Amino acid sequence: MAGVTSAVPLEEDGPNLALLEQQLTKLRAGSQFTPTPRRPFWCLMYLIPDHHNPTGASISEEKRRGLVELARRFDVLLFCDDVYNLLTYPPARVGPLLITYDRDSPPNPGVTPPTAVGHVVSAGTFSKICAPGVRVGWLEAPPRMIEILSESKILFSGGAVNGFMSSVMASAIQLGLLDKHLDGIIAVLQEKLELTLAFLGRTLPPGRYQWSVPCGGFYVWLCCPFDTVPFAAWCEKNRGVLARAGAAFAVDGSGCQHHLRISISYLSRDTLQEALSRLCDALLEYEAEHGGK
Repeated sequence: MAGVTSAVPLEEDGPNLALLEQQLTKLRAGSQFTPTPRRPFWCLMYLIPDHHNPTGASISEEKRRGLVELARRFDVLLFCDDVYNLLTYPPARVGPLLITYDRDSPPNPGVTPPTAVGHVVSAGTFSKICAPGVRVGWLEAPPRMIEILSESKILFSGGAVNGFMSSVMASAIQLGLLDKHLDGIIAVLQEKLELTLAFLGRTLPPGRYQWSVPCGGFYVWLCCPFDTVPFAAWCEKNRGVLARAGAAFAVDGSGCQHHLRISISYLSRDTLQEALSRLCDALLEYEAEHGGK
């Protein structure tokens, strides 16, 4: 399986599990892989379970359980990029990580020995919940993966792990400073998300444009009635606004051709409003000139 990359369609509540099972069945049939204690997994599936980048979608509880069941059945490691989980905006609540469903559910029938259980690794980072320059993160993993990861050479290199910033973040947690900081970040981001959704609702015709309504994270996923790749270049040149075309987020570059990603995280409230005004004017002007092309 080295070098083989395959995409699974993403729905509003997570990956399409029926198509995922079909792909796993087909690809696994052509593999000669035999699991060993040092190489227990046949392949890796990368996921952003909460407030997905770029769509803003979160995986439902039902699909989280389904993913764990498939991972165990097909010897798949689910690698969860859990960087947005804590950026959940009220009244929504932070839900259990996908690794929780793996840890707390009984093994699939016939799975032996018990050490063969544990198919999810969760990665978190302070760069999203503290500041972008804080390049410090953490992993949560089952015992058998911790044993493998603990032997990684990166842990034995003095230059690989930022000891100073790790100590700073540890102190911030112990003193309760990170919790207060996170509350402030959530309040600011939620205000900017509400501003963005309200602006789109006032400005764009809902019959021709649709957009996600996330309950956390950084992104709004906008669907347009035309190909957004040429629009993005046109928008930057004519309006001075960088619009990230959806094709940039597809595995083979051919999907999401009618989508744009809007990021709310970096710009100030006033600058974001100006950018949205320019973007929406550009969308409507481009549509009038080019139609559904």
